[in-house]
Amino acid sequence: MDARTLAAIAACARTLADGGDAEALVERAGTTTVGPLRAYADRVALTRRYVDPAIEACYRPAEPRAALLYDALGAARVDALGVLWLRGVASNLLAHPGRDEDGVRWLAFEQFSHHAAPPEKAALVARARRAMTSALVDELRAFASVLRDQSEFFVAAAAWCIRASGEAPLPVAHVAERGFAIPNRPGGVDVRRGRYMAPGRDSKTHANNSAGESEGGAGSSTAPADLNASHDGYRVYTTASDRVTNAVALTGRDDLARLRMALDAEFG
Repeated sequence: MDARTLAAIAACARTLADGGDAEALVERAGTTTVGPLRAYADRVALTRRYVDPAIEACYRPAEPRAALLYDALGAARVDALGVLWLRGVASNLLAHPGRDEDGVRWLAFEQFSHHAAPPEKAALVARARRAMTSALVDELRAFASVLRDQSEFFVAAAAWCIRASGEAPLPVAHVAERGFAIPNRPGGVDVRRGRYMAPGRDSKTHANNSAGESEGGAGSSTAPADLNASHDGYRVYTTASDRVTNAVALTGRDDLARLRMALDAEFG
């Protein structure tokens, strides 16, 4: 992503957020194309504009399952406010809904905004609807009238999540696939040198043994056994099998945040 595009999107996010810290947040998006970056920036801006973290935290349920649902409703509220506010923001949000298994979030979005969820979320929404009683689903419609009042919304959301925690499917964060494959049997030659040679050998011993072997095998009977020879070609202390990749290629910031939230919920 070039700096000029990033700066322009950050400026739009700052304007929508009515705050001055959008640039730093947008720069941490981890996206590589403009569309997802715009959606990410819009969500950052909407969250800054419409969510007071202190109020949100004040009403979060202590029960882990209810807390996960509570955060899903909070995300649905942010998207609903954006879709109801500006057409361009609506286009960005609906075009890039993310890859999490978050049927409750998008079911709530439909009830809050009276807009259909993105097509790729339709199956998840239907699954969430089937999992819950019609009464719980119907209760979500009443949230539309309190979207702009944080205190009223989060009070109602906490109560709903506690009632629904035994029925509603929990959100599951998408984990990006690795961009490379680690072979079962690392290949390549043994490139160890000096003190990194096979355990029990020093460079002089290794040199003498190599010379003896080249002259007909003499000295081979006195060579220490290679302790790693039985490990199907693997050798320690070598970079031959190393793989280096950027963390962004493995997962996105949204995924990391949701995974941390799920971990906290498990051990909370």
